Amino acid sequence: MEDNLINIGLYLSYTLVAVAALTALIFPLIYMVKHFSEAKTTILGIIGIIVLFFIGWLFATDVIPPTLAKSCADFEVSASQFKMVGAGLNTFFILATIATLALIGGELKNAFSK
Repeated sequence: MEDNLINIGLYLSYTLVAVAALTALIFPLIYMVKHFSEAKTTILGIIGIIVLFFIGWLFATDVIPPTLAKSCADFEVSASQFKMVGAGLNTFFILATIATLALIGGELKNAFSK
């Protein structure tokens, strides 16, 4: 009897999490469709991040170096997974560089505008 109540509670929790996830995805999309002019900057930002990830993916390699071959074999990492990790790292480096340059540029602008 106790196991049935736990199972029912788990299934109810899974259902509520799924409903919450769908709601969190659907309502912002509906708002974006209704107020498209306000959503342009958000859409452009998402497209920009996708473009930066694509650039990071282009520079990533799928060749696993010999020094990492044993580790990749132990963790069953394929060449395509290795390339995706490299793409993520490259994207991080690109975004960190942009943020650092924006910070330095902003500080220089403030220093010389006084």
